[in-house]
Amino acid sequence: MRSTPPVFKLFIVAIIICALAILAPALWVSDWGRIPELVFFLTLGALAGSRSLRLRLGKGSKRCSKLSIGFPITYSAILIFGPAGGALVGLANGLSACIYPARQPIYQAAFNLVNSGLSAYVCGLVFLALGGKTGQFSLSFALSAAMSIVAYYFFTTILLATAVALSTCSHVRRIWRIWRDGLPWSAPGLVFGAILAVLATALYEVLGHDTPLLSIPVLALI
Repeated sequence: MRSTPPVFKLFIVAIIICALAILAPALWVSDWGRIPELVFFLTLGALAGSRSLRLRLGKGSKRCSKLSIGFPITYSAILIFGPAGGALVGLANGLSACIYPARQPIYQAAFNLVNSGLSAYVCGLVFLALGGKTGQFSLSFALSAAMSIVAYYFFTTILLATAVALSTCSHVRRIWRIWRDGLPWSAPGLVFGAILAVLATALYEVLGHDTPLLSIPVLALI
């Protein structure tokens, strides 16, 4: 079994330190007045784990895009609880994916966990920075949501391409090639997942205490 390249280990340590420096203060100062509802989303995120659906891109096409079941849950949490709450749900989803159905190697698990939490947090920050507000489904909301998805997509895929390049001892210049050849096809699944999340969030605002009803489609997929 090939050993993990030292440069990849340094990269993982660096992003873990960055994640702790960014997420720890954010989680500490956040308002956690909706704990039961947050626990509900954390549970759904953990149950979703690494499960995904394949979306075929066009009739007769052999190309597929994966829709992570955990992403709509995480994005709904971002819209409802803000960046910190979304990051927590992202971490719960990432942790579950790291240990089930198979336990990932320590450095791979650490990267995936940090990537899940940081990507969700960055996505939430962009949404708020552009004036997005939960429950106000207007043009401003649509633009903020769209740009937050773009930010999430580029942040998580560039980080992933960098990790792949460093873990295989590839030259840094290959990051672009790795991203171009393997990652753009995840965009359709991400967009579809975001649409599902917005619809679920709208239902959440309507149903209120009947929120557990929203879990029925997710549990059916799991």
